Amino acid sequence: EAGAALADVLLGVAAPTGRLPFTVPTDGAHLPPFDREADQVTYDAWHGWWRLERDGHEPAFPFGFGLTYTDFALGAWSLERVEDELVLRGTVANTGARDGTDVVQAYGGRQGDRRRLVGFARVAVAAGHESAVELRVPLERLAARDPAGRGWVVPPGRYELRVARHATDPGSGALSVDLP
Repeated sequence: EAGAALADVLLGVAAPTGRLPFTVPTDGAHLPPFDREADQVTYDAWHGWWRLERDGHEPAFPFGFGLTYTDFALGAWSLERVEDELVLRGTVANTGARDGTDVVQAYGGRQGDRRRLVGFARVAVAAGHESAVELRVPLERLAARDPAGRGWVVPPGRYELRVARHATDPGSGALSVDLP
């Protein structure tokens, strides 16, 4: 059925809604060095869109990027802590002429640290309408490895979250919360 599914997408019967689980650089020189003669390779924590962002390179296609046959716009978003979760609430508008499905993504981390994908939601929106969306981010998704305690902990501090359509989208702008 893969051929039939591909034909449905190409002919506009079905809309594509997938998102990239990796980043595509604009130039091979933006990738980590590669030694084809190496028996073993160890990469550091700077890879994918983190590496491109650190080095100031704009990706050809960022992490979380996807296309469809309509257009979407993010509305205003709010952030609040509810017990052991951060709850993001906002709207997504379908500004195009076709019904469609968007994948709203939340990126976050402690202020000054690298951001990472901490949650997402798929939302169907009729053409010319908007839908309310709620993203719940368990605090454990913000955890960092504690080598001394040999476990994962959520360090205290200010955390910034951003609702976006992909990793390089400015989206909602920074929403922040202090965690003890």
